[in-house]
Amino acid sequence: MTTLPAAAATMAVLAVAGAPPVLALVGLRWQSVPLTPLAGAAIAALAGIVVTLVDGSILGWFAVVAVVVASGSLVYWSRWRRPVLRSGGHGSAGAVSQRLSRTIGAAAAVVVGLAVVWALVPLRTPSVGWDAQAIWILRAGWFAGGHGLLLAAARNRSLLLAHASYPPLVSSTVAVAWQLTGDHGDRLGVVVVSLLNVAAMAVAAWVVIVAGLGAAGRVGSRTMSILVALVGLVAGGLFVLAIAGVFGPFLTNGYADPLWSATAVGAVGYGLCLMPDRASYATAGILVVVCGLTKVEGTVIGIGVLGLVVGRAVVGRWWPRSERTFRALVADARRPAVYGVAVVVLLGVWPLLTRIEKFTPDSNTSGPRVGSALTRARLTADAMAPHLDLLALAVPFAIVAALLLNRWRRRIGLGNDLWAWAAAGVGLAAIAGAYVTGPGNVSLWLRTSVHRTTMFPAVTAWLILGIWAVVAAAHLADRDADLQAERELSDRGVQP
Repeated sequence: MTTLPAAAATMAVLAVAGAPPVLALVGLRWQSVPLTPLAGAAIAALAGIVVTLVDGSILGWFAVVAVVVASGSLVYWSRWRRPVLRSGGHGSAGAVSQRLSRTIGAAAAVVVGLAVVWALVPLRTPSVGWDAQAIWILRAGWFAGGHGLLLAAARNRSLLLAHASYPPLVSSTVAVAWQLTGDHGDRLGVVVVSLLNVAAMAVAAWVVIVAGLGAAGRVGSRTMSILVALVGLVAGGLFVLAIAGVFGPFLTNGYADPLWSATAVGAVGYGLCLMPDRASYATAGILVVVCGLTKVEGTVIGIGVLGLVVGRAVVGRWWPRSERTFRALVADARRPAVYGVAVVVLLGVWPLLTRIEKFTPDSNTSGPRVGSALTRARLTADAMAPHLDLLALAVPFAIVAALLLNRWRRRIGLGNDLWAWAAAGVGLAAIAGAYVTGPGNVSLWLRTSVHRTTMFPAVTAWLILGIWAVVAAAHLADRDADLQAERELSDRGVQP
């Protein structure tokens, strides 16, 4: 089987495996389509965890885990969530008609699809990145080789560059692709990872499109509401291209950084920006799981974003019911807290397992620690600044937008953008803190990684700008509608 059909078959199998939990938790929504292969990749990661514990093939355990997850999803849906599957709308769609929502959704799917295809154009030139070959594809061979080979390689201290303790999602998914198709080439691994990257980008872009539908639903004029929804559609497509620009060559050369960054930003969008509803929170939870199982940075930042999502859910439950008893408030906050703890426990299984199985610890290869904390902090700030120049535009823009448009943002039902900025701050603090407090020669470390570790805050800034764009469009459209009504009254001789 050649690379293209092998990659298509892999993505189809991942989507089939990921469909039951996505449909049970999120429902039949547009973002569910690109979300299903991401959920399937998370199932592949769980299969990789099982292979680490017991003997058997990664493909066989993938099938077993997929069946178990599907069975649990069916039970969950049939007992508690059946109405969600029947719902085709979205909590942030406001008063937009179902017909308009479906039409805009279909058009947005075309626009986002075209943007995704454009982002994948560099994939025509075969390219396997250094980390892709030295870490992710090498480790895929370990998972494909089974329990014995995996443990032997992971405990081999001469393979420091392989980072044996990194989370398993990328390597496990590539191993599943190899065993499923019989194609064990590096090229297939790179293509599959690239397709997962753009799937995560599409899910994140749908946040802007849903925000546009929500804004359109609060505009009185039908014509203006359609225009606002179209602004969200265009902004969503441009957001995909903006993410591709931030990711650069790493989008299509097999690196894991675009995947965890895009899923983390999607979790910010659904969990912190859109109107709080169960489907949005469920989407955010799935994205956090994928993010945390992809790379160590994703685990740390994903848990930080999850904490903010749970915090927002708790505040949303407490704030309008502040007159209730403390016991009632705690009862309201219990469910989001339990879900958050369950995700953290799931993400903590792999780090715990690597210690139990005595994997080679993740070692710094740039020599002994160099420089004081102050020196390392200065070097870190200087190295990160060129990759975060967008913040110099986004921060003042967001401040002005909040001063002028915050009432409209609340009217639409979107979350305060301080939540998203807090998530970006968590990401910056986690990355900068690792550079400042970590081992080795920080100058070398920064030169080889800072262009990738800063992807998340940069893309989060683009998300914030995209959402403010649709809020501004709704404000201007509603103002134009009011002016038009006044003119019509004036033409009829009626004083407005």
